[in-house]
Amino acid sequence: MRKTIIAIVSVLVAAAVGTVVLMFGVLPAFQDECSGDKCSPMGNPTLGPSPIPTSSPAPTHSVAPHPSPTSTEGYVYKPVLYLYPQEERQLTVTLDVAGELETVYPAPGSQVQTDKGVQASWTVDAAPDGTLTDASGRTYPSLFWDGPVWQEAPEQGFVVAREDAVPFLEEKLGQLGLNDQEAADFITFWAPQIRANEYTFISFDASSYTQQVTYSFADEAGNQVAPDTFIRVFMTIRAAQADEAVTPQEFASTPMRNGFTVVEWGGTQL
Repeated sequence: MRKTIIAIVSVLVAAAVGTVVLMFGVLPAFQDECSGDKCSPMGNPTLGPSPIPTSSPAPTHSVAPHPSPTSTEGYVYKPVLYLYPQEERQLTVTLDVAGELETVYPAPGSQVQTDKGVQASWTVDAAPDGTLTDASGRTYPSLFWDGPVWQEAPEQGFVVAREDAVPFLEEKLGQLGLNDQEAADFITFWAPQIRANEYTFISFDASSYTQQVTYSFADEAGNQVAPDTFIRVFMTIRAAQADEAVTPQEFASTPMRNGFTVVEWGGTQL
């Protein structure tokens, strides 16, 4: 019996000693191993602390700089150029655009990038009635291009109701110098877009456009030729309210066509 009691006491003492060793030996070692940020709150030593959520940086895009704080990128629709020399002659027309060219017809003989934007050139035989003929013998009524160009949004203009669109254009285009055929070409392209709105703000202020888009002309020998008359009509439109207050635009006197005449019309929708 005495031996049994001694054996039980020995086991209890050994267990107590083992417990003390575990508490003061192994546990501190484990605490040292998980000190700092080596162990996550979930007890996984391979994961660091959860990162603090941050806002993702806004995506960056390559955007051409605005010429001024009030400028806007207006897509230039269908500028067309008519040539009316006094006699049939070969002419090279060079277009310089501070922007881009997308659709061009007929295809230019050359098109290159410049510091300003794009330059394109056509060489055609031009007749006094406006017919243009390329080297293959194909004929055209005009030269055409389109593309985005930065421009200043005009302030002066008119607010026109849907039902007044066509008579308004007939009147104003005549004042600006377009003949009946040119005005018909303009109206059949632009009237449907104006009539898409109940009311439309319309401006013919071409001052910003003509600074971004220029033309030059040369004869068969490469000598520069300046038109005697150059009529440029450029329209800006946008949806408007019936009671919107705008400053009416005033026009100069209707230009007279004398000598070598060049006519351009086009527009943009904001």
